[in-house]
Amino acid sequence: TNDVSLRAFPNPFGNQVFIQTNNVIGSNAIVEITNALGQTVFAEKTNGDSSIIRVTPNLSAGIYILKLLQNNNTLKTIKLICTN
Repeated sequence: TNDVSLRAFPNPFGNQVFIQTNNVIGSNAIVEITNALGQTVFAEKTNGDSSIIRVTPNLSAGIYILKLLQNNNTLKTIKLICTN
């Protein structure tokens, strides 16, 4: 089986972060960043198999959660640290 992977770099990040996904089946997956309150501050569909998304979310300093979602299921999560 192909393991789904999710990477974010650099982490901690300042004004931008790159999100890389691999082995996502289909194009209906979403990368989402939520804040400590669980509010979505960024969301974007992936374009299929493997992609790198450049994100400039203009966030305050703090800890965020990056999720890879598909069909309302969370496939992967990563803790992001913003240094702004």
